[in-house]
Amino acid sequence: MAVTRIVVAVPTDLAANANKEHRMTGLTNVPEALESASGEINYIIFDNTTPGAITYLKLWDQVATPDHDVDASDHQIAIPAGTKRTIHYTDGIAFANGLHAATSTGKGLTEASVTGCNVTIGVTLD
Repeated sequence: MAVTRIVVAVPTDLAANANKEHRMTGLTNVPEALESASGEINYIIFDNTTPGAITYLKLWDQVATPDHDVDASDHQIAIPAGTKRTIHYTDGIAFANGLHAATSTGKGLTEASVTGCNVTIGVTLD
């Protein structure tokens, strides 16, 4: 019996928009730019190594770097102290402009410092 090898070409537009993963070690209260284009978040893996303190992962849908004291985050996720978890978004969380992320022990427009929160965000670009 002969074995047939089938090669399937990936369309150029699909290959260009493949999934990307952003790993941020020790994410702090200073917002970091992850993407400067539109897309969607497929999953977030977080590891809050801060003992005894809830850490908030904050996400902004904007191109310019947000000011943590002025610009309210578009999404905020509470991460319990000393936990490692994965959140999968079946339909994704869309962002239209760009994506920035930061962590804080303060909720809302406070930027109380936090260190040691490792976050991995998987995104698909449009």
